[in-house]
Amino acid sequence: MPKWQKMPTLNLGLRLYSPLLRRRGYRMAEDDFAMDSFPDLGALSDEELKGLIARHTEEEQEVSYRRRILHGKIDILRAELVNRLRKKHQEGETVITGADVQQLTDILAGKSAPDIDAD
Repeated sequence: MPKWQKMPTLNLGLRLYSPLLRRRGYRMAEDDFAMDSFPDLGALSDEELKGLIARHTEEEQEVSYRRRILHGKIDILRAELVNRLRKKHQEGETVITGADVQQLTDILAGKSAPDIDAD
């Protein structure tokens, strides 16, 4: 175990997950809790500091890659939804109903929160 993992830490109170993820059943892994504390940087050797930088840089690259993948999937899903709505409109179906307009009005007026769990 590296020396910095045994040293006293500063609690920075970082939380890397959102309430939305919590509501959808996301459970933090053991490593996620490790992000709540940070080593005493003054007690680290140059090599330990470089290792920590390398580890966090690699983790950031992994997170960035995952984010780009998710953005791509979101773009594909939105394009499919737009195509379906366009098709419904061309076939003469109502794309937006009065209920949709009322729900949006209520949300904008602060009367109700958007339903984030709706499919």
